[in-house]
Amino acid sequence: MTSRTSLSAFAGAPIRSVRIATQSPPGFPGVASALDKLHVRTRDRTVRRQLLFAAGDTVDTLAVAESVRRLRRDRYLRDVELLGVRCGHGVDLVVSTRDDWSVKPKVQVRSSGNSELGLTERNLFGSGRELAMHVRTQQGRVGVGVSLNDPWFLGSRVGAVIGQDTYKDGQEWTATLRLREETVLAPWGAELGGVHSEYEPGVAGDRFQRGAAHLLIRRRLFDDASAVMSVLGGVETEEARLAAAPGAPIVGPSRAARNFVGLSVGAARAAVAYDTLTWLVPNDAIVDVPLAFESEAVVGLGRDVVRGVPMMHVDLWAGKAWIPSRRGLALADVWASGYTSAGTWDAAAFRASLAYYQAAKRGFWSTHLTAERLLNPDPDVRTFVTIDPTARLLPDGRRLAEAALAFTAERDVRLMGLTRSWALDGALFGAVSSRWEAVDPSPEHLDVAAVGVGLRLTPTRVGRATARLDLGVPVLGSAVAKRGIYVGIGLSPWWDDDRHRAGRRD
Repeated sequence: MTSRTSLSAFAGAPIRSVRIATQSPPGFPGVASALDKLHVRTRDRTVRRQLLFAAGDTVDTLAVAESVRRLRRDRYLRDVELLGVRCGHGVDLVVSTRDDWSVKPKVQVRSSGNSELGLTERNLFGSGRELAMHVRTQQGRVGVGVSLNDPWFLGSRVGAVIGQDTYKDGQEWTATLRLREETVLAPWGAELGGVHSEYEPGVAGDRFQRGAAHLLIRRRLFDDASAVMSVLGGVETEEARLAAAPGAPIVGPSRAARNFVGLSVGAARAAVAYDTLTWLVPNDAIVDVPLAFESEAVVGLGRDVVRGVPMMHVDLWAGKAWIPSRRGLALADVWASGYTSAGTWDAAAFRASLAYYQAAKRGFWSTHLTAERLLNPDPDVRTFVTIDPTARLLPDGRRLAEAALAFTAERDVRLMGLTRSWALDGALFGAVSSRWEAVDPSPEHLDVAAVGVGLRLTPTRVGRATARLDLGVPVLGSAVAKRGIYVGIGLSPWWDDDRHRAGRRD
């Protein structure tokens, strides 16, 4: 019996052996076949570390299914399959994986003007470690950076993510150490992380200095057939000294000084029940969809040392996914983050999103409704998180506002496969958005709508973003909106990418 999800027919049977069979990616044709020799095949122990079962155990369908999901999330693997052979009273298992070409270019272009161009090795020497180098533009600055993601730091149960970006006017570094959870049902989990950034463009420019650190410990309370409930506790601190340049496109105060120290408490609910879809990604790739309501909320209780007053830091996400039919997927999510003291919010963002995907001939329909509200955002906030195809119709200084509402509807059609990793889609889209209290207060309310066509560079692997090229025509616009045909280049993240609280770094 083979399976790409679980081995329910063997539930409860003793496991006699577990064999790993790793395969190289399909070879390149012709002269390009010389590149095949550069690929280092995934090591057996790299795959075995991800398994939640071993010889001597009994077949637990939950552990088997979660192991397969974990392997499918590894971006260096193209496919995962399980084979079970019953031998007497036991079962022999074979875990078969097919590698993907692990050296990948990385290109990101955002509506805010920030972009990134880099190269990533996602399976360094077949070990599952990831090394990336990139050139990045951010708020008009150009810098170079490097990052390392080691799931087994120094051979331990601790995963580490370390990165640094260097700019002419400053630098930023991040570091996270996380105790690897062997399963979502693990009784304990822990994470230690920190980030520091400092930019000094000059007397007339922005000046941003920010540092934060946290220690968060997770303790499982109980679980049922659909989800596991945990409590969270720890400590956190953030120090921010921020000043915006005169005339900068901001909607909050031009200066912010904060030094928060507090104890963190919270709760999390994570799904253990999943269903699968095969029509959302080219080549019938399996998409795992959590069926339970999920959430994670952390509240920091402490003081702002700068002002000497009590302060609370809120950071939460909650969401639910549904499969109303075998050809549909619905999503609902809410986010909230910010600092509150004496009834006033600072650096706060509230966001809600509804999305629906419906399978169609050679593609699918998708609709998204998003709302976002900012309260006294820090002066380094220059764009909304929400993806908005109409943003190109507004001048740079009008794209950010205190509140925004956006709706998009799109029909994607599969055109052709380009490579083993990418396909080309065509798209028809319509989008409308409203903004209140924009950077320039006159007018206070901006409405924009557009229709158009586009091309989509769509990954054939689950979890990767889609690059988009839009050619649109405005059909409605406030007086300040641009007229005529416009071209937009952007990136649509995978639907599950941001389904976590803002302060969580994955």
